[in-house]
Amino acid sequence: MDRNKIEYLKEKQLLLKKEIRLKELRKRIAPELNYLEEHSFAFKVFYDFKYINWINDNIKVRPKDGYRGSHGDFQIDVDDLNVVNTKIASEDDFLTVGPIAEFFNRISNDTTLIICALGGDPELEISKEAFLSNPSIFFSSPETWVLSADKTSIIENIWEQGVVRFIDITQSEPILRVKSMIN
Repeated sequence: MDRNKIEYLKEKQLLLKKEIRLKELRKRIAPELNYLEEHSFAFKVFYDFKYINWINDNIKVRPKDGYRGSHGDFQIDVDDLNVVNTKIASEDDFLTVGPIAEFFNRISNDTTLIICALGGDPELEISKEAFLSNPSIFFSSPETWVLSADKTSIIENIWEQGVVRFIDITQSEPILRVKSMIN
């Protein structure tokens, strides 16, 4: 085989591997994508983990409370003892809890939210309205961060602790505004 043919086949093989990888990643978030399409919400899918990387580069994280494993499960490093509000709620009734509703009111309606699953799912950009229409579907991965695209807020779902933390990242140190115990 000539050199050009070999290069062509290698390039084709790389493209095929990339296509297979992207299809596999999309399968991991199929329920979310189906929900968004069924309800005609606009969305974007990102495969390069730029928002997770931004969080890791710009926000201090720590090993997850109570975690004893070796592969590094993390949570945002905030002072849990100085939480502004602690509430009990379910993921589907966030807006009925006053402090949580106030947190979402601080996020502009035209700001999109980025769903970042620490398990390696592709990142999903959706509207605030889409997220609030069914939060539990977007928390379907065990560890999920929801970052406002304007980089002012993070919502952190720590599945095995049954906690959703609403964090303000506009100050030099992140501030835990609301800690919600999920019932």
